[in-house]
Amino acid sequence: MGRPPGGYEILDVARELLTKTSCAREIRILQAVILPLENRMSIRETAKVIGRNADWVSRERNAFIRRGGLPEKISRKRLTRNRALMTLEQEQEFLAQFTEVAGPGQALVVSDIREALQKQLGKKVALATVYNILHRNDWHKMVSDRRNAIVAEDHQDGGKKTPQPESVYRTGVGQTHSVATVFSG
Repeated sequence: MGRPPGGYEILDVARELLTKTSCAREIRILQAVILPLENRMSIRETAKVIGRNADWVSRERNAFIRRGGLPEKISRKRLTRNRALMTLEQEQEFLAQFTEVAGPGQALVVSDIREALQKQLGKKVALATVYNILHRNDWHKMVSDRRNAIVAEDHQDGGKKTPQPESVYRTGVGQTHSVATVFSG
């Protein structure tokens, strides 16, 4: 039998916080504090009930008791994305300049966006990073390079081996070829 659990002085605080919190991590921490005290459970039994290992239960439980039931300080890293080049607001401001230039439904070239991003950040940026930024800001269809943006539809149709009637290439709503259209959210 292990030693009896400590922390009875903050049991009421933990019970009150448990009724107010909705964060899964905080609920598990509060359960790690409350279960051993109210149900006489060992750390291993508590860990099994919570779904964490015994080391986590012991560490988080002791940290909560040391803080006296105060909420933990959230580090700056948790508030931002890992390895983020810009905040989400800065990304939106950066992309706004391209929507003003092109207008809605117009073609934008990803390589141009990449060059502008590299110039603003002052370092090289992978093409996948540009696509991730565009995806985060609900830009769905992009033109991959300048050639696709300026190629006329007649040239695209002329390259077909078996010409089709015009109705196959037009839907009446817009072009069926999506290489030259950018939709921004």
